[in-house]
Amino acid sequence: MNAEHLYAVVMAGGRGSRFWPRSRKKCSKQTLNIIGNNTMIQDSVYRLSDIIGPDRIFIMTNSLLRDQILEQVPEVPPAQVIAEPASRNTAPCIGLAAVILRRRDPDAIMAAFAADHLIKDVGRFHRDLVMAASFATDRKEIVTFGVPTERPETGFGYLQAGEVVADSGNGDVVRKVRRFVEKPDVERAEMFHKDPDYYINSGMFVWHVSTILEEIEHYLPDMAAGLYEIEKNLGTPLEFKSLGEVFPDLEPVSIDYGVMEKSERVVMVAAGFGWNDIGSWGSLYDVWPKDKQGNACICRKLTIDTNNSLVYSPGKLVAVIGMHDVIIVETEDALLVCHKDRAQDVSKVIDLCRKNRMEEYL
Repeated sequence: MNAEHLYAVVMAGGRGSRFWPRSRKKCSKQTLNIIGNNTMIQDSVYRLSDIIGPDRIFIMTNSLLRDQILEQVPEVPPAQVIAEPASRNTAPCIGLAAVILRRRDPDAIMAAFAADHLIKDVGRFHRDLVMAASFATDRKEIVTFGVPTERPETGFGYLQAGEVVADSGNGDVVRKVRRFVEKPDVERAEMFHKDPDYYINSGMFVWHVSTILEEIEHYLPDMAAGLYEIEKNLGTPLEFKSLGEVFPDLEPVSIDYGVMEKSERVVMVAAGFGWNDIGSWGSLYDVWPKDKQGNACICRKLTIDTNNSLVYSPGKLVAVIGMHDVIIVETEDALLVCHKDRAQDVSKVIDLCRKNRMEEYL
C-alpha cells in the first residue's frame, strides 16, 4: 500500500441527541470536550494526523457545525470540511465522501470513522489501520474492525467472524464476516460474549473508493445514480447547485443496513486498540474516573449514600442523597435526571421539546 493514497473521512454531522442537554443543534457533542481537554473532533483528527496527514483528512458535517469545526481543527484545509446540505444518514454521507475522494485520487483508500469514538491505544490503532488498508488495497474487500467483548453488551450491534482469509504471521489475522447482528437482548448478548466468533461492530471501515461505490451501486442503485450526478459536477460552477438539489433526495439509510449487511465482500480485523463508542451519558460513565463509591463526577459534589452515578455540573455544587445508578447533568438552562438504564432514552427529550415547541432547548 502506498501511504499517499490513504485518506481518512470523519463523520461529524450527527446531533448527539443522547447527550442532551450539553449537546444541542448548534453545539453538538463532536465539538464538546466530553472526555479530557480536547473536543471529540480534535481527538479524532489528532490521532489520525500522525499516520494520515491533515491534507488527507476529510470531515463530513453540517452547516451549523462547520465553522466550529474549522476553528477547532485549523490544520484541516477548509475545503475538506464539507457541510452536507441535509442529514441523510451514513450511506449517503459515505457515498458523497467516496465520490469526492475518487475525483481527487482514483486510487484512494478511504478509512471511515465516526467522530464520537474513544481509542485508548493509538499506536495499536495505527498498526491495525495499516493492516486493514493494505488488505483493502490488495484484495479490494471492505474491511471493518470488530471489537472483542469485555462483557455482555446490549447497546451495540455485533458481527460474526468466519474463516481466516489472511494471516500476518504475528498474531494478526483477517477473517471473513459471516453476518451482522442487530442489538441483542440480554440472553443473546451473554451468548455472544461467550462465543469467540462474535465481535462488537465498531462502525469503522476501510475500503478502496471504487469498492464501496461498486457496492452502493449494486445494493442502492438510485443512491449511486444521485452520487454520480453530483460527482460529474464537482469542481464546476454547478457543484453546489447539484449537491443542494440531489443530496437531500437520497434515501436516508445507514451504511450498515444499506450495504454492509448485504455485501459478500466484508472482512474483519479484530480491534486491539481499546475502543469505546461514546454515544450516551451511560457510555460516558464507563470511561470517566470514579470515586470509591463508583460515582463519576465533574462538579463540586457532596454525596451521601449515593453509588454508581454520573454527575456533571461544572457551575454548581451538587448534593446527592440516597441515589443509585442515576445520571444528573446540569447546564445553564436545563437539568437532566434519569436512571442509568434509561440513558438511551435521553434522545426522546428532543422529540418532546419539538412537540411542545420548545425550540430554544434543541
